[in-house]
Amino acid sequence: MTIGDKEGFIIDRNGAAFRGEHLIEGAVQTIFRLHSLNKRIVFLSN
Repeated sequence: MTIGDKEGFIIDRNGAAFRGEHLIEGAVQTIFRLHSLNKRIVFLSN
């Protein structure tokens, strides 16, 4: 299974993209990469 096999991704803001108010290293690059591959991205937070 690869990124190419998926239509979209659900990303948890707290712990996957952010830790508190700070971006997690590599998160921005990963999100831009998914966007460049025309993947749907949904952000969730509890």
